[in-house]
Amino acid sequence: EDEIVNQLDALAEATDRPRAWHVEKAVESYLALQSWQVKRIHQGLAELESGEGIAQDEVEIYLNTWGAGSPASKTK
Repeated sequence: EDEIVNQLDALAEATDRPRAWHVEKAVESYLALQSWQVKRIHQGLAELESGEGIAQDEVEIYLNTWGAGSPASKTK
């Protein structure tokens, strides 16, 4: 905790902005990122529930082609 306060104080001094301004910006950034992640997780789950998506075994087959030429060359 002390280290965070020290960093916050240093940033406030270096930018000539109050500590509260930096805290507000940090919270805004955190909330934006978390909201985006939760939204994308829910979208992904909805896609899977509606039958969209790729089966695990298909993904593994595709990933096994990485570094071994193109997938097209494997089927010839």
